[in-house]
Amino acid sequence: MIVFTVLAAMSGMEREYIRDRALEGHESARKRGKTIGGAGVTDDDMLSMALHLRDQEDEPARHRQAARHHHRHEERDSIPRPPPSCGCSTNTTNRPPRRRVRDHAATLRLVSVLRLMRPRASGMDIVYAAQTDSLDEFLDAYDSSQANAEVKGRSILMGALTNVDPSARSAIATRLLDDGADATTANGGVNALHALLGSARLAPELEAPLLRRLLNDGADVNAVAKGYGTPLQLLMSQFAYTDEVLAPFYDVLFVRGDLDLLMIGAFEKSAYAMAVKSKRRQGLRARMEQYLDIHGIEKNRG
Repeated sequence: MIVFTVLAAMSGMEREYIRDRALEGHESARKRGKTIGGAGVTDDDMLSMALHLRDQEDEPARHRQAARHHHRHEERDSIPRPPPSCGCSTNTTNRPPRRRVRDHAATLRLVSVLRLMRPRASGMDIVYAAQTDSLDEFLDAYDSSQANAEVKGRSILMGALTNVDPSARSAIATRLLDDGADATTANGGVNALHALLGSARLAPELEAPLLRRLLNDGADVNAVAKGYGTPLQLLMSQFAYTDEVLAPFYDVLFVRGDLDLLMIGAFEKSAYAMAVKSKRRQGLRARMEQYLDIHGIEKNRG
């Protein structure tokens, strides 16, 4: 699932670059006096005449339509209808509403019993539970000895970080880290930071502490996944979120002294080079330039 999420994010980034290049080409063509788009087929006089003719034709058409509508209703009401086969009354206007009696306490007791009866999950089941369940549902099947469980090289922590619910994702991943889960885990070159920052639904304010925890526990902030780039490049591709919304994540990343903004990653470019090209990441670009200036790093690489 993480592979499809990352691929979708990178496709969105490439689409944005294609759009920017197309707009730049249009602007350049206009400066050279070229017309963009098809030739116009109307002028103001033709448009005014067309609107005038339409208004003249609309009024009788509306009257004819209303008359047809009224005639159809009269025909429908004149057709006799047989009584219902069940023998009940067709008049439902004064029928009292049905009431459903639900014993919520009994329902809750049943759910509790079923949870207690559910056996501990196997390795594959617990990874799937981390990826799909809420925290309470996950804990019903989880044991702390499974904090580093893996299925085909994919750890339970990676499963939790691809949970589509940000609240569940943050809570389950934090619990796993508390129980000793390895934050340096990776699958096919994609590490825990890629999994978190490449999620389709982000909650930066809620998940910023989890990002900090992963970094403090050893996750590589400059890891380059083939075809995906660095975690920051993946975060940049989340164009559904503005720089202002992503600021809590930026705050965590840019306080680190080991963040390499000129590391060659996706599209054979660095994160800084991509920010320079992207019109929608100019706030991030300003942060990057401030970071490079503070650390005395030249911008002529990547």
